[in-house]
Amino acid sequence: MRWSYSARAWLGVFESLPNGRTLCTRELTWLHKTPEDVAEQIAALKLDYVVAQPEIFPKSHERGETVSETLSRAGVPMRKGSSDRLACWSRLHSWLHVRRWPDGTLGPALLIDASCKRLIRTLPSLVRDENEPDDVDETTDEYAAMGVAYYAMSRPSPWEKIEVKKKPHPLSGAYLWEQLRNGGDTGDRRYVGWNRHK
Repeated sequence: MRWSYSARAWLGVFESLPNGRTLCTRELTWLHKTPEDVAEQIAALKLDYVVAQPEIFPKSHERGETVSETLSRAGVPMRKGSSDRLACWSRLHSWLHVRRWPDGTLGPALLIDASCKRLIRTLPSLVRDENEPDDVDETTDEYAAMGVAYYAMSRPSPWEKIEVKKKPHPLSGAYLWEQLRNGGDTGDRRYVGWNRHK
């Protein structure tokens, strides 16, 4: 989630798919709403957790109820997101990077449902920061993408390792066993006659 009162806030609902990818199934947006206004709607989604920008969480030297505390009291399980913008954008780039999956298909780790219109509209419109090439201009158009980035930073890497069966080392017992099973000549006369059926 990327919380805001004065600009359009954004919350995405994500589902982990069996093939290792993640689908943004729906989005909620709101404008000029207090935490109390949206808390019930968010809580009704029964999400495992909601990760948001660290600025809405309590600080040790401050007093008073924060946005995250208001949402938590209403039953929304809140988690503090990363304050490292460069790491957030790097993780989002990784999720959008096209790769080959174990089933042979090509595609990114993040899939977006067609109903997520704000995310689809604003994600391609982000502009690189002139002073920091790995960051984007801080505008309200980044809110949906930053919401995804907060979520991505809270999850393990979507990369699926493809299991590659390694051949056993020639000096190992596994290698000898494989040679014997396949009827190969191990060069060791002690095993002559093991594969008499060959």
